[in-house]
Amino acid sequence: MFVSWIYYKVGASKTIAASNTKGFASCDAGLKWFTAKDKLVPIGQAQPGDIAFFQFDTDAQPDHVGIVVKNKGNYLYCIEGNTSSNTKGSQSN
Repeated sequence: MFVSWIYYKVGASKTIAASNTKGFASCDAGLKWFTAKDKLVPIGQAQPGDIAFFQFDTDAQPDHVGIVVKNKGNYLYCIEGNTSSNTKGSQSN
């Protein structure tokens, strides 16, 4: 919801309207929408403002999402929400 909220606040929610007019509520819905719209890019081509989906476990479902701030080739700097603040918490929550 964090990524959708940010895009909604800046008036760009129509660009990520996967679940409704305000964006998407699950990583799975968001990734499916971007895939269907042919809007996926390789990590090396991600630009600031792009949305990055993360995979933390072994299933095929995306676990987390963030907004790209900087791209260093195979390493992205992102703004993210909904993560735990310590190493014992779940980063996929």
